[in-house]
Amino acid sequence: MMNRRVSKITRWILGRSKLLVALLVLMSVTMTMRALLQRELETVSYVYNGVVNRLSRVQQDGLLQIHGIVPFYVSNATKLNGRMSSVTHAKNLTFVKVKTPNGTVTLAPSKPQKVIGIENVKIQRLHLNSGFRYPMHVNLREAYHIKTLNGTNIIQEPAINPHPFTYIHTSKPCDFPVNASRPLLILVKSAVRNSLIRDGVRRTWGYIKDKAIRLVFVLGVNSTDAELQRSVDREVELYGDIVQQDFTDTYHNNTYKTIMAFNWAAEYCPGAKVNYFVDDDYLVLLPNLLQYIRRLAPRNLENLFMGLLVPHSRPFTDPKSKWFVPLSEYQYDFWVPYLAGGAFLVSDSIMRKFVFAFPYVKFLRIDDSYLGIVAYKLGIKPQPNMLFNYNRAAIRLDAHARWFSSHGFKSPVTLENYWKKLMAYLT
Repeated sequence: MMNRRVSKITRWILGRSKLLVALLVLMSVTMTMRALLQRELETVSYVYNGVVNRLSRVQQDGLLQIHGIVPFYVSNATKLNGRMSSVTHAKNLTFVKVKTPNGTVTLAPSKPQKVIGIENVKIQRLHLNSGFRYPMHVNLREAYHIKTLNGTNIIQEPAINPHPFTYIHTSKPCDFPVNASRPLLILVKSAVRNSLIRDGVRRTWGYIKDKAIRLVFVLGVNSTDAELQRSVDREVELYGDIVQQDFTDTYHNNTYKTIMAFNWAAEYCPGAKVNYFVDDDYLVLLPNLLQYIRRLAPRNLENLFMGLLVPHSRPFTDPKSKWFVPLSEYQYDFWVPYLAGGAFLVSDSIMRKFVFAFPYVKFLRIDDSYLGIVAYKLGIKPQPNMLFNYNRAAIRLDAHARWFSSHGFKSPVTLENYWKKLMAYLT
């Protein structure tokens, strides 16, 4: 009898022991997973911080230390880092306080920044955090400074990125009033086939009577469709707002289109204090944008290079993706920080720096990443502002429209409907 009772007690203890061991194993696995996850998050944050910090250090290709660049609405480094940390904490949103003609409002960003692209483990790329070099290996910042001082170009090497294209249509030069307050040039990147979308812009936000504002559409060419080109020619006759060169109008030639827009602005519209680059499928609230531009302090205006900041994204390595970049064109695991190409502001002084630098920075098929590289080599720091790429789904059709531009209006009918409803509250 006693032996039977001892046996039961023993079996009970063994059963509880197995349960205890299982719980201990589970706790150990949980703690290990948390430690690994924490290490991964710290690694991502470390890479981003290294990228941003490197923008203010001396680089191997001769960049000098950056001084005096003042970011926009993110008022301190803590808020900026908080916004950028959304690459690891998707729920962390930075709220932005904005002053507009309709008062002050606090807005959340349209969506958190995430790591873009999928790392291809089969390809060994260079670590951006260990140092960045991109051809041509010259000190562009020093070269531009000397050029502005005495007109001498110290770069003796031939251009690595020539722009050997000819204008088909140039549009007339800008003629702003002498007393104009901070004249604005709007350069709308448009596909050559998007004539209906361009008409939608002309009927809505692009219908501008202010002589201190000029709008032009920038296009490539479709050499295989003569009727399409005749349609563009008719637009030129009717509106005179087309700038076109003879490179093929494809997605991967958007860098050529962007360079053309910069070059045309510098040559034909040097009187513009601010240049606004925007795609043709955006809806733009010019009253808000103008209010912001005209309230900028002179120092901030001088260094203006602002839009939706993409601080931490990977090159796409899938050849099927339209954003694919082969290793032969870009060797690093991450892009340097850049502004999303859909909508951004550039001051006239920053514009001239870009125009000087383009021939000496190797061509890259992704235009906004390319501008990020050129800015990096010039020592120009992109400034974040979520309101340039406001989420269309978050638009409220009432008097609380505080954003500057919103993406996704590929239909001129949709664009016009939104525009009319917004103007009913804002005018």
